[in-house]
Amino acid sequence: MREPSLFHRTGLAAALAAGLRLAAPGLGAMALAVLFGAVSWWVGALMAFALAGGCAAMTARDTRDRAAVARYVDRLSDQAQGEPPRAPMVTEPASQEIVSGAARVDRQWRSRFAAAAGERDHLAEVLAALHDPLLEVDSEGVVRRANPAAQRLIGQRLVGRDLAEVMRHPAVLDAVDAVQAGGAARNVEMLQPVPVERVFEVRVKRFEDGPPTVTAAGTGGGPHWAGHAPIARARPQTLITLHDITGIKRSEQMRADFVANASHELRTPLSTLIGFLETLRGPAREDAAARERFLGIMQEQAGRMARLIDDLLSLSRIELEEHTPPTGAVDTVALLHAVIDSLDMRARDRGMSLDLVVTTAATRVVGDEDQLTQVFQNLIVNAIKYAAADTPITVTVSCGEPDGDPAARAAEVAVTIADRGDGIPRNHLSRLTERFYRVDPGRSRAIGGTGLGLAIVKHIINRHRGRLGIESRVGHGSTFTVFLPAAEGGPSDLRPRSQPAENPIGLPAK
Repeated sequence: MREPSLFHRTGLAAALAAGLRLAAPGLGAMALAVLFGAVSWWVGALMAFALAGGCAAMTARDTRDRAAVARYVDRLSDQAQGEPPRAPMVTEPASQEIVSGAARVDRQWRSRFAAAAGERDHLAEVLAALHDPLLEVDSEGVVRRANPAAQRLIGQRLVGRDLAEVMRHPAVLDAVDAVQAGGAARNVEMLQPVPVERVFEVRVKRFEDGPPTVTAAGTGGGPHWAGHAPIARARPQTLITLHDITGIKRSEQMRADFVANASHELRTPLSTLIGFLETLRGPAREDAAARERFLGIMQEQAGRMARLIDDLLSLSRIELEEHTPPTGAVDTVALLHAVIDSLDMRARDRGMSLDLVVTTAATRVVGDEDQLTQVFQNLIVNAIKYAAADTPITVTVSCGEPDGDPAARAAEVAVTIADRGDGIPRNHLSRLTERFYRVDPGRSRAIGGTGLGLAIVKHIINRHRGRLGIESRVGHGSTFTVFLPAAEGGPSDLRPRSQPAENPIGLPAK
């Protein structure tokens, strides 16, 4: 077989053939001209050859431009999320239009993609910042997404696990199954007993996920949920949100307990009054001695009802103001002098002494004088009621926590009321400031207590942004300490009130 010539190997033959094909109409016209003698045959042949070469060159350039355009489009698709590739240099107008259009479409697509990514990242930040836990579950019951709040509540490894493994609550799982089967959205309550008992309202809702895409775990820029497994979207999903309603439940229970306790506290003296009134109108109508005795009991019960109502009204007013801290300044020493003077006779009736001890010069606090008077009156009255007769009650004004650092101590003034009574068992200490809570209900009612004194103390101290400390040992007495923010200013007037010479202010009671 004969070896191809250089003409064929270099492709000139093919180019010429292509040119001849393109120049066929011109060649025909030239042939007609030759036949008619318009030009000589060799001139026609030369023109035909030139025309064929030009057409071949144009064809090669067009092929080269098309190949460059194809490579450019491929690079655009390969580098969809990176830097756009450089546009190729093409000469054909049609190829230039294609390159320009592709670049314009690429810029528009990149702009829209950036906007969508920014919106996605913003929504991811919002979901991550939500206080309520959120879970997204697919139609197979597998957790696909979980925000940080859900991780903190349920556990770190949630994504990719079956919902039944991470939330073992039958009512929640039944609600999810019902919603996934096409039912309406549901709300159920879930109790979490450990580490602290909490109640959640679980809301289960079905939704259709977005347009069909496939996402890879842990990929993409910007903040994300706690991670997500690869999923095919545009499928039914279930959104589970958990809202903490522990505070609401406790408030409802406290309200119910308050109404029940208040009704009971009012019903007891009211029943006594009604019973004695019926007796006075009946069998004891003419019995003067019985009438006097019954009237004394009735007056005592009426006074108890009046005190209860006053305490309830006082507590309501204090709760309304609790969010607004006071702005005045009060000298605790002067205030305690006035309180002790008003209660001194009551203490002497039980053989008790009220001794004031001041160990600091900075005794001014930020507070409301009337409310702080009520605090110290309630605490000292409780000591007089429940401490053993013929024992002293010591009221001490000091500087903050005894074992605290100097800066913290200087920022507080502590007022301590210590008695020498029977003491309070430790299991009761955390509940002493609850409304109507009594360690010994019978004894408390017998001495005229309403069960609201320490609740009033707690709310007043809360309004003053202070603290209440309670210490007690059975058989050794109790100590109540009120810590209040110190006020700026000089030392108070430390002149002692009138008291026995053997127990001056500044020395502990003996």
